Amino acid sequence: MTRLVLETAVRERQSPVFIEGMRSWQEIELIRQHGQALVIAFLAPRALRLARMMARARADDSESGFDERDRREIAYGTAIPIALADAYVLNTGTIADAIRQLDEILSSIA
Repeated sequence: MTRLVLETAVRERQSPVFIEGMRSWQEIELIRQHGQALVIAFLAPRALRLARMMARARADDSESGFDERDRREIAYGTAIPIALADAYVLNTGTIADAIRQLDEILSSIA
């Protein structure tokens, strides 16, 4: 998926391009081979993430499933882009709060 988005952005000369859901440092390195990349990690404490998931009340949501997904993603390497991010949004409030923090980050580099 990252390759497709990157190819489209390069071909159409799109800038900036926002890519959500980066899961590995290799994806970020691939993007940086073609241009600048700013990695912004959105963080929330485990208890809050769990509470938000349980509030969705999907049939397949459970605390054990939540823990298993976290372990699987950490084993895959998702913690690396988070640890090496250029900036962070503390996602503990509303969506508007997170967007405001993102805007502040983007304004500081413009």
